[in-house]
Amino acid sequence: MNLANNIYDFSVLSGGTDTSSYYANMLKWVGAYNDELMKPNPDDNMLKQYQQSIQQVTKLMYDRTQELYGKAEDAKQELKTFEAATRTSQGTLHSSSTELTDLLEGEHGEITELKKQIEDSLKDIEELQKEIDAGNVVPIT
Repeated sequence: MNLANNIYDFSVLSGGTDTSSYYANMLKWVGAYNDELMKPNPDDNMLKQYQQSIQQVTKLMYDRTQELYGKAEDAKQELKTFEAATRTSQGTLHSSSTELTDLLEGEHGEITELKKQIEDSLKDIEELQKEIDAGNVVPIT
């Protein structure tokens, strides 16, 4: 998020308005430098001032882009690290899910055992019900 704000701020200063834009000012100074240079007797001091202004803005812009580039590279590396951690977690979760499914639903899983116990209990109940229906059960006293 901070990187996005830094890029936005940089773009505002780069593009901004005619008075606040680095690019607009640099282009004005390049134009003024060329205009001065084309005069029959160019003022060396003015040429030097324009040249210094152009170089300062160019260096400032270059330094800022390098800073943003470094931050973008850091963000990219952090995203790669996050992706790797996510993939590791995904693998662990998948493995745990498989183990849990096997425990519950596998050949000797708890669900299979519980179903077998329920089926056995239902058979016992069915047999007892047949005995009750046939009158072969002696009441407990």
